[in-house]
Amino acid sequence: MKQVLRKGLKDIVVEEVPDPLLLPHHVLVRPAFSLISSGTETASLHQEGVVAELRHNPSHLQKIAAAVKTTGPVRTFSEVRAKFSEYAVLGYSGAGRVAEVHPTVTDIQPGQFVAFGGEGSGHGETVAAGRNLVVPLPEGVPLEHGPFATLGSIALHAVRIANIGLGETVVVIGLGIVGQLIAQLARLQGGSVIAIDLKTERIDLAKRLGAEHALSAEAAGEIRSLTDGRGADCVIVAAAAKSPAPCQQALEICADRGRLVIVGAVPIEFPWHEMYMKEIKLFMSRAYGPGSYDASYEKGGRDYPIGYVRWTENRNMAEFLRLVGQGRVVLGPLVSHEFKIDDAAEAYRTIMDPKAQSLAVLLRYPTTETADPPAFTPRRRVEVAPRAHGTGELRVGLIGAGNLARWVHLPIIQKASGVSLRAVCSTSGARGLSYAKRFGASYCSSDYGELLQDPDLDMIFILTRNQHHASQAIAALEAGKHVFVEKPMAITA
Repeated sequence: MKQVLRKGLKDIVVEEVPDPLLLPHHVLVRPAFSLISSGTETASLHQEGVVAELRHNPSHLQKIAAAVKTTGPVRTFSEVRAKFSEYAVLGYSGAGRVAEVHPTVTDIQPGQFVAFGGEGSGHGETVAAGRNLVVPLPEGVPLEHGPFATLGSIALHAVRIANIGLGETVVVIGLGIVGQLIAQLARLQGGSVIAIDLKTERIDLAKRLGAEHALSAEAAGEIRSLTDGRGADCVIVAAAAKSPAPCQQALEICADRGRLVIVGAVPIEFPWHEMYMKEIKLFMSRAYGPGSYDASYEKGGRDYPIGYVRWTENRNMAEFLRLVGQGRVVLGPLVSHEFKIDDAAEAYRTIMDPKAQSLAVLLRYPTTETADPPAFTPRRRVEVAPRAHGTGELRVGLIGAGNLARWVHLPIIQKASGVSLRAVCSTSGARGLSYAKRFGASYCSSDYGELLQDPDLDMIFILTRNQHHASQAIAALEAGKHVFVEKPMAITA
């Protein structure tokens, strides 16, 4: 399948990677559209180069120094250099048709149209999404609006954290996609919304979409007069910045005993005296809501009882799309550009170009080109560097493309005389492709079965998580392969 990847620090490429494997509590989706999150995703594109990145994140130097102490300067330099060609997955929001459903999922059906999210789901032709990060598209919501479910749930969770009361003045600082959605949702919650941004076109858009007032950042002083001298009851910071200025402006315009809610990626620095004298309440809004970063929820399919946790990630996503379907949240004017997946590099250049005045940028997939797409046939093996192996060579495959493989086993295999690397297997197509290219494997795969069935493979290195060692080693032995398995061989007697 095709997938949009970041190569090195800043290059956007579209590569062929293996289709993901269907795991318990997951579904496979063939996207029609995915949404590029201009804030989160562009933050991972280091356009200013290595020196600037180290200046902004000096912790990287500490990691390098620690690696030098552990593995020596030569190995560390090799790993640092490899970072300039490794692939990373971008994206976490899309919508499309369900292709396959694991038996552990009983309330989603193949052929159903859904919105999906989740870290690592990415911009690709096939996506594996956890059940709790998938919601059916309500009737009347077009496919191109489905990808907004994830950013919409982020905005909705922020509004819930803000605890807005009817008639309260709510200021939203930062009118990117999330800020625009927060402004609409805060108004639905009964707030009188004042929207603030640096860009004129975004200020005008917020006004058209229902904000009572929309101001430039320089005109924020007008808020006192708009609130009869009191200030805002609540200020929601949805900006992305490397300066603490948005937070400090939020404190300045907030009323006594008001509330500050931080959604955007901004340095949080406040003068103690002003916070104290105003007795400000400070809240952080984390991702889509309860369930975020909980692997048992997002990947293990374990929901929270609705009587105890009313609004989870999944329920926030569903509620946001319900509001869209009713026309109470308007998305059409937020979409500024649309590109085919093959033109993803141009899409990201558009986002990075201030002159383009982009906001929501969508990627479109081949499934939109026909009303009756062909049956899904997964391709879980991608040839990387097919080659003839020498007579008498030990041809090995590796499953589990983690740090241990990268730092220890793969370099040893690469240097060993009479040994050649034939296959790399990883649940991450991007990582499997990275390691296969770097260490000279013939192919990469997302399916361990591909290695077991390969008649040209003599030996398998098993470097996966501990709980998989025993079953994978037994399967390899039964397939007639030699086995090297990392400790522990098993976790039960």
